[in-house]
Amino acid sequence: MKTLPAAVAGALAAALVALSACGTPVAGTPAPQPGPPPAAAPDPAADQQAVETVFRGYYEALLARDFASACELNAPETTQQLLANLQSRGITADTCEEAFTAVYAIPGAAETVDGIVKGAEVQGVVVTGDNAGITWSAEVNGARNTITSQLRRVDGQWRLVDTGT
Repeated sequence: MKTLPAAVAGALAAALVALSACGTPVAGTPAPQPGPPPAAAPDPAADQQAVETVFRGYYEALLARDFASACELNAPETTQQLLANLQSRGITADTCEEAFTAVYAIPGAAETVDGIVKGAEVQGVVVTGDNAGITWSAEVNGARNTITSQLRRVDGQWRLVDTGT
């Protein structure tokens, strides 16, 4: 019969053998697989183009009254803010599409937005990591106004955080 110290010594020896085997392949063990490839370096020109494409796509969708497409280009917080703004004005909408339908039902709203969209001119795009700003101008009530709309990358896609309208 082993004494307690001999049992402890045996357990320590087994633990040392197990620890020394760490990192040493065991027969029949699959070879370690390489991790995912490193992420490609950001391409500033591609990001700037993508931001402008989202911006233009959003406003083209509004011109076409394709509210579903316009809503897809919003960041989630943008839609929530749109719904909250309407609710604070006593207008009930449960979805982004319903919100746009309600906004466009306001007398003069569609014409105002259409005029802004048709006259929008992009001055520049600045991308910083997963955030971007697109500076643009449009004529509103006879005066040209300059606005910077914010976007952020959501699940790898640029989405509008602040539409500027």
